[in-house]
Amino acid sequence: MKKLKIVTLIGAMLFTTINADAFYMKVVSRTTHDGGPNGYSDVTEERGTFFIYYPFFMAVRTVSINCENPGWEPCPASIVSQNNDLTPFETYCYNFMTSYGLTQLDEDNSNGIYTTTINQGGNSGQYKVEWTTDESGVETVDVYRWIPEE
Repeated sequence: MKKLKIVTLIGAMLFTTINADAFYMKVVSRTTHDGGPNGYSDVTEERGTFFIYYPFFMAVRTVSINCENPGWEPCPASIVSQNNDLTPFETYCYNFMTSYGLTQLDEDNSNGIYTTTINQGGNSGQYKVEWTTDESGVETVDVYRWIPEE
């Protein structure tokens, strides 16, 4: 029985090593639907921090904005750091990519993807934005951060 446990442990470590590739992680999601001419009645913003070890320890901060139903509230077009939860570089990148997706939607480009490397203030990161409009008019802008293997 002990041999089986050792083999399983070695197999699990090998599996982790084999799958240690870089990946994109969603960091911003902004969705709007069923708004009125003056804005939205339900505007929610949720924030989270995910701690990952892949293959090094890092904190990835996320923001989710959902705006729906007719009302008087504008849907935030930019991400603002609250209590220093985002670094200035994260704030810049999240806003740059969100703005790019919103601009594409405003120009009637209903679906697309844009990937770029952002360099600012000695920091660098690769980001991707996807924007979509579905058949019922729901508009979504999702921003992804590249999590590199190192």
